[in-house]
Amino acid sequence: MPSTTEITVSQLSRLVGLPNSPAIIDLRTDEDFASDPRLIPGSQRVVFSTGAPWGRDHDGGSVVLVCKEGSHLSQGVGAWMRQQGIDAQTLEGGYEAWRKSCQMLVRATKLSSRWRRLTEERSGSAKSVFHFDVEGSVAKSTHAGIPWLRFIRQRLGERVHFWPFDGWDIPGRRSAIAEVYPRLWSRGFARENRTGDQHDAYSIAAWLRRADHDGSLAACLKPILTPSERIVAQVEGSILGVPGLIREPGRDHDEIQSHARH
Repeated sequence: MPSTTEITVSQLSRLVGLPNSPAIIDLRTDEDFASDPRLIPGSQRVVFSTGAPWGRDHDGGSVVLVCKEGSHLSQGVGAWMRQQGIDAQTLEGGYEAWRKSCQMLVRATKLSSRWRRLTEERSGSAKSVFHFDVEGSVAKSTHAGIPWLRFIRQRLGERVHFWPFDGWDIPGRRSAIAEVYPRLWSRGFARENRTGDQHDAYSIAAWLRRADHDGSLAACLKPILTPSERIVAQVEGSILGVPGLIREPGRDHDEIQSHARH
């Protein structure tokens, strides 16, 4: 059982992405980080020897400290921060406990606001969900919606299917939630007297109805992806209607489909 100065992987995983999430600081040594250059989502990597200046940045907030195994390094820094009046906890078992529990990890090279998910790259024009405060960005609304999705999951349980995170096949008699990008379809429908937001909502509903009627929706729910891309998409998410594999020169469609199935 963790002490009052520790937080478990399960407890922290329920806070990541929420407005009240603590600041997560990765204190792994350069050697440990080089062996696995990934981070807990939302975390910041800091060299522990520079703790004095950056520790004061968290006055009044809560902090979770992460070292490789949750031992002396994070516990020592945590004790120092608590002496400074900062609400600091250490992650029980450290980074290794988070990794072994199969929680989400993000490569440090992909934390730039310019980095785009695979599905955003395939869409051609979708902005990164990490690109804040620019015209046309959806980062704020995307992240603000995460707690509501969690609330829906908690209230409805298995009655709702989050595509593709819960799988590419949606079981019968179950509601489904999928990510959509209105620009894919909004230009295909007359604007009439609708506002921009109204037309986006209308275009999504009209396209879904048409795709369901003509049988193309089923194919959109199963984009052609390589095995590695399929794994990535089930972690990053996928935009409904965005095409899968881009055909390579000299590679026919049957070969791509065969590759994606195996």
